[in-house]
Parts: sequence; structure tokens; C-alpha cells
Amino acid sequence: MYNAVTTHHFMLADKIRMKAYQAAIRETVRPGDVVCDLGCGSGIMGFLALQAGASKVYAIEAHKAVIKEAECLARHNGWQDRMVFINKLSPEVTLPETVDVLVSEILGGWGISEHVLKYTADARQRFLKPGGRLLPSWLELHIMPLEAPRYWKQQMAFWSKNFYGVDYSPVRKTISARVSTFNADRHTRICEKYNMAISA
Repeated sequence: MYNAVTTHHFMLADKIRMKAYQAAIRETVRPGDVVCDLGCGSGIMGFLALQAGASKVYAIEAHKAVIKEAECLARHNGWQDRMVFINKLSPEVTLPETVDVLVSEILGGWGISEHVLKYTADARQRFLKPGGRLLPSWLELHIMPLEAPRYWKQQMAFWSKNFYGVDYSPVRKTISARVSTFNADRHTRICEKYNMAISA
């Protein structure tokens, strides 16, 4: 999903998210710090780190089209000499030095998707200096179970049918495990909220 350059449009357009990251980076990054931007995407976290005073940013991104855009943006804004772009998955990367700050936005829609725990734990162990700062260092999920019979009927029960003599019911298992979004209506029953904190 995040290998499409256009996907980063909605991330950058999310003012609440971007202002929170900008404030956190300004508070965390100190002048002269070396920063690693894990899963850099369009490069925005690394750019914010440079604005906050970082001397160098290692920007790691697995998707070629996206990192090319980030490199173009760095050149356009005059930061090419302070950014090192690495087009690999982070477990395949060895940095020439350890960093003061590790920043990442590979959270996905659930906070723990996109293999964030695996990649962040590996990067923290191998890239971060002792006493270095991790951003974000924790997250909190708000989970609210609900019952949506109309959505179930439209999206799930659909796969219980036979199509042209073929039984498609096994697809229901795949669909039921998928993260989905929908508009709640008056038939949607919402249960009590549950909070779950995850610390790095």
C-alpha cells in the first residue's frame, strides 16, 4: 500500500498527525544529532529532523519509486548533503555509525501493522546509540468492539453464496480477518472502549 507515491498525500494532509510529529521531533532532536528515519516514505520525518537541527539523516526506504521522490525533494530543498538515502529493508542495512535519534512512521492503521515491532526492535538494537531517543517510544490503541449486522450482510454474507455453480464460502474466512472500514449506521451496536498501551 505505502509503495505508491500518491498514498503519502493523505498522510501529509493529516494536520493533527503532522503537527504532533513536528512538535515531538522539535522536542527530541538536538542540534548536531544524527538521525535515522526508518521507512522514510516521502522523507517528511527526516526533513523535520533537519529543520530541528540534525546534522545528518539516514533515510531508509524499501520502495524505489517513493525514495526517488524523497531524494528529489531533498535536492529541491537544499538538504541533499545532509541526507543519506538507502533503498533497502532496514534489516538488510548496516549504518556506518550509530544514531542519536530513531524516528519512524511505519505504524499503519493499527499502530502495530507494517511489521513495525520487528523492524523497530531490530533498528533500535543495531542503529541507536546507548541512551539514544526513539520516536515514537510508545503508542496507545483504543479498541471498541461493535456489531454491524448490515455491514455483515452486505460484505460477509455475500461470500456464503454459490456463484455459477462454485461454492465461495471459504473466502469468508479471509474476509473476516481483514481490516475494514465502513460508515456506522443506527443498526451498529457499540460496546465499551478498551485501551491498550504498547511501549518500545
